[in-house]
Amino acid sequence: MTSIQSNSIDSLMTTKKDPAWKYNYLKDLKDLNVVTCMFYDKTTKGGIFRAKQYLVENFKNAVTCKKCPLEVKEELLAYMNEKKMQKNESYENLLEDNVEHIRDEKEDYSMSINSSKKKVYDKKRSYEY
Repeated sequence: MTSIQSNSIDSLMTTKKDPAWKYNYLKDLKDLNVVTCMFYDKTTKGGIFRAKQYLVENFKNAVTCKKCPLEVKEELLAYMNEKKMQKNESYENLLEDNVEHIRDEKEDYSMSINSSKKKVYDKKRSYEY
């Protein structure tokens, strides 16, 4: 790898927020799907998410890196759990917003139906439509 390629990879990795980029790199800067582990030089396909699973272990979708230090595994697992909680919270907020929006629409709809009803009288009974 040339120094120009190394500088490009370093600048790409520093723009990424995922801590897994500290322990992985891209062999081909054009293909974000193929990530290589710095500990074992193992290349995984599936992006940085699969690379994290490879480093952390105990995921059925990935084999385990035998050289990954315990501190790294703990750091990445904590990050993955935090992201999962954020995603769940965001999903719950979205659901609450949607439910509230549906209630508002239902309320508006029922009000418009009630205000548009007209009564028609005939000799024996009255009708609403």
